[in-house]
Amino acid sequence: MGGIPDVRRSGRGAIVIYVENSGEFVVPADTIQSAHDGKVVLDSSKLDPSLESAIAHAHDREQPGL
Repeated sequence: MGGIPDVRRSGRGAIVIYVENSGEFVVPADTIQSAHDGKVVLDSSKLDPSLESAIAHAHDREQPGL
């Protein structure tokens, strides 16, 4: 899906998530449900609708078989 190019420690903290085909989104730290094995799991009930949509469509431009 993407990666985390930045962690922001000011205020309550946040992470920046890069979503393929959509760009970067700033996600408050309290949205993080867990982090392990190089992965971050987010609480979907706290996601901004624009981020949810971006995640749902992250692979839309991929062409099968290439």
